[in-house]
Amino acid sequence: MIWVSYTQLKLFEQCPKAYKYRYVEKLPSKVKPVLLMANSVHAALKDFFLIADTEQRTKPVLEDLLRKAWRSSSDRKKAFKTTLEEKTYGEKAIAMLGSFFDKHDIKAKPAALEEFYKVPYDANITLCGKVDRIDTSADGSLIIIDYKTGKPPADKDEFLNTDYQLGMYGILVRKKMLTKIEKIMYIYLENYQELSLSPTVEYLENVYDKVINAAKVILAEKEFLPKPGSFCRICDFTDQCDCAKTAPVKQVPEPEEVPF
Repeated sequence: MIWVSYTQLKLFEQCPKAYKYRYVEKLPSKVKPVLLMANSVHAALKDFFLIADTEQRTKPVLEDLLRKAWRSSSDRKKAFKTTLEEKTYGEKAIAMLGSFFDKHDIKAKPAALEEFYKVPYDANITLCGKVDRIDTSADGSLIIIDYKTGKPPADKDEFLNTDYQLGMYGILVRKKMLTKIEKIMYIYLENYQELSLSPTVEYLENVYDKVINAAKVILAEKEFLPKPGSFCRICDFTDQCDCAKTAPVKQVPEPEEVPF
């Protein structure tokens, strides 16, 4: 039996052997500055929207919530090599939240924050995931929000055609709350950009079929063969995997001389 999240499906897609290390052998992921930053930003936004009195939702409060989450991270001392590195990531997180505060409706009253959802498919497969935020529209329909601390895709239309994380969240929420979903959206916090879609029943059914089929492939997998390539550069398990040491490295052309 397996519980399958989007993160698990994506990792298996990138490299079955990395999936085995993480979810079969249960090896821990590497502690990385970017993940500590992302987790702290998410925690700050959750606590910010838990403040019932919207007049108390100020920018200094949001920044202090970030610092509180950052300080409380057990990985803080492992994540950063120097104080300067930590300062750089911290200032980037502060800038993200400042942009969010300036451009988003900070008086919103979410119906749910970082709730965990699970939907059994059969005795062997359960879909699961944690949804950052759910808002309720005036007509009672739902808006699902996922925060992103990375950069938005260059081609948004092409990205939405291949992405299934939003759809998977839509499936989890729809099947548990039995309510119409008006919109599913990413909010890219760096420079604040929204990327959304209004899911049709057909869209959700297609994503559901894709996810279930992918889960069945994982369940039947026996070998978990590696997939050497560009993913090896960011894989958490390069120390354990011999293939990572021989993976081809993408050649970056020499930059042209600047005209000054």
